[in-house]
Amino acid sequence: MAANMGEMGILYYYNKQLHQSKTLYNRALSLYKQTSNLKGQAEIFGNIGHLLGRHCR
Repeated sequence: MAANMGEMGILYYYNKQLHQSKTLYNRALSLYKQTSNLKGQAEIFGNIGHLLGRHCR
């Protein structure tokens, strides 16, 4: 489920719906933290980094 949220976040990101993207990334990150999935957490943190980098330009 968290992976699907991460993928949906990417779709929102590319469609320039940054607020929805961040919301889904946060939900996915929460699920990965609950299951101690470090690989998933790292992937979502990377996505959030790209999102913030784009937002700050």
